[in-house]
Amino acid sequence: MHRELLFAACCVALAAGRTIHVDQHEGDDGHPGDAARPLRTVAAAVAGLQDGDTVLLSGGVHRLREGVTISGKSGFTVQGDGTTVLSAGVEVPQALFSAVSGMPGVYRADLSTLDIELGEITGSSGLADCANDQKSELFYNDVRMVLARHPNVRADTPQPLWTWANLGKVVSDSMFTYAAADKAAIDLAAKAATEKNPLWVHGYWQFDWADNYCKVAAVFPGNSTIALSPETPTVYSILSGSRFMVLNSLSFVDQPGEYFVDYDAQALYVMPPAGTFNPGDTLIMSNASIGATIENSDHGNLLNASVMHAKNTNLVVKNSTQMVISGGRFSCSGTSGVNIEGTDIQLVDSVVGEVGCSAVSISGGDAATLTPSGNVMRGVSVERFGDWKRTYMPGLSGGGVGHVITENTFYNGPHSGILLHGNDVMYSRNNLSVLCYETLDSGAWYLGRSWTARNNTLLENHFSDIITLVPVVHGSNSTQAIYNDDQLSQTNMINNTFVNCDKGAFIGGGRHHTVSGNRFLNVTTPVHIDDRGLTWQPDYCTPPNGSFWQQLDAVNYTQPPYSTHYPDLLHIDRPCTPVHNVIVNNVYCGAENFTDFSPSDALEWNVTLKNNTLIQC
Repeated sequence: MHRELLFAACCVALAAGRTIHVDQHEGDDGHPGDAARPLRTVAAAVAGLQDGDTVLLSGGVHRLREGVTISGKSGFTVQGDGTTVLSAGVEVPQALFSAVSGMPGVYRADLSTLDIELGEITGSSGLADCANDQKSELFYNDVRMVLARHPNVRADTPQPLWTWANLGKVVSDSMFTYAAADKAAIDLAAKAATEKNPLWVHGYWQFDWADNYCKVAAVFPGNSTIALSPETPTVYSILSGSRFMVLNSLSFVDQPGEYFVDYDAQALYVMPPAGTFNPGDTLIMSNASIGATIENSDHGNLLNASVMHAKNTNLVVKNSTQMVISGGRFSCSGTSGVNIEGTDIQLVDSVVGEVGCSAVSISGGDAATLTPSGNVMRGVSVERFGDWKRTYMPGLSGGGVGHVITENTFYNGPHSGILLHGNDVMYSRNNLSVLCYETLDSGAWYLGRSWTARNNTLLENHFSDIITLVPVVHGSNSTQAIYNDDQLSQTNMINNTFVNCDKGAFIGGGRHHTVSGNRFLNVTTPVHIDDRGLTWQPDYCTPPNGSFWQQLDAVNYTQPPYSTHYPDLLHIDRPCTPVHNVIVNNVYCGAENFTDFSPSDALEWNVTLKNNTLIQC
């Protein structure tokens, strides 16, 4: 049924209206917008858009001084030719750059002549707080440049792995020393702290699954100490040995691919990725906050046109229905590529990547009534996300009911690939690879701490290289391909393939999961189950006041729709025990054991465990 829904139509339409032509080179906003006399700007076309209209955009780059908004419209189409880009950024011409004396390979451009609003770093305070919607970012040939830092990013790996210093002594909640009295590093930080632009640190301060940015108040080279500003505290208290880096200084521009913005002087410093500029190279700085917004609208299409280079989010669709977004690239932004909130919205055959935080967010449907959203994400390539805030910034986030997520690629993320709080979501034939490589306690597909988010299905997906690659400090390596965390229950994991992963299907104390027909190839622990509800996490599951019971009461779980849609909720026996999990008909190789729980545990927990076969790799 899901497949029939997906391929039923490629676009939606109502009654035909006018056709409005836009040509950024030959047009004029005083023209009527017909083929012979096109408009010049997308903003002018959108301002005159009526129900049923079609806007045809010429190929190439259309500069957006401000974001454009389509509001309250029906039956419209905005269509490019496949090369059309709506850019919320400002190009910095190569002609503005000159070599910097005393800094080999570094070039400087004066930005004061450009129509650009420079934005600075802001501190991230919460666990999933991106806080990167104001900073001016640089994209070189539509690849994110690295804000100058110390230590540098590794350049000898297929995906750029971040390297870190380690802090030594914790002096206070806002002061620490470098480990091993790293004299060269502290001298460099002290020099950077004398510059007018604020110095920042970025760290995993206590847990290797939680990071944030903090402004530096002072550097004391005499005792190798850094003091943090009270305006931007660490997300968790500081522990000795934790990973951190120092960034945002001209002194740190010493590796190809780095940049720095001097806000006072309105100057950009760049070390080109190839060591020098090549003809045709483009440098674009993010400028407008949002590239394009579609709101309170229905039956619309955005076809073969890209939206890129926003400080915050490239494309926002909210409170809308019956939309098709197809054939575009929504990459290169400070925060996100595409945010969708509504019903019957399709994001298909597109590319989203090179974003600072979460790449795509999809929300819709009604959790109270379990009404499905009808939203579809298909054939989308999602690559290189979480490139500023590293944790809890997945390739796909959001929430809701009944989304269909199929035939997408999620590649190269330091934390999770998919982290979407939902019910009845179908994830099928997706490819998730090279994820969770910088963190612990994470999963390529990750959801947890809920008894109401149920019946999510992972069918025929491919998980590969879900392992930690960057040295971590606090804890042992623990990454999961499918992570049912903190007693999450009733996930269906069927006919998936796992290759080169730490753990395959992880069940963290939950109930009524199905693990069937999967292939685990060179997975250290194919299937994990624990009983955390009986040991260190009983407060969630103990009736009548545990938080899971409060969640259930909030949706009136003994009555329809929850009682009929999830009948297991009417028979919650031994609530803190991971009972009624079914693990059957799987094959595995390259693992010492198929599971990490004992036969007596399986018996006690009423696990159905049969027909799981060791094969040759």
